[in-house]
Amino acid sequence: AARRPPAHQAGPNSRNPPATPLFHKGEVLYGWDAAALQAGAVPVLVEGPLDALAVPAATAGRPLGVAALGTALSQNQSRALAAAHPSPL
Repeated sequence: AARRPPAHQAGPNSRNPPATPLFHKGEVLYGWDAAALQAGAVPVLVEGPLDALAVPAATAGRPLGVAALGTALSQNQSRALAAAHPSPL
């Protein structure tokens, strides 16, 4: 069952940070590791950062878990995946 916030708590439990000059969610993939991709790992797109952390543990480190930051996969993130591997999962 989903957790309900206490009655005294107004607003959401968490907030997504805004973009800054140094950080743009739509351009970053959590878990992205160019060295692992160059070593032949297959990028596996998963829902969130914790899922991305679980992929290498569940697959003996070969596939690389990556996750979009924010609410949806952006065109920039999609292009980066396509450029890094011919058939990401």
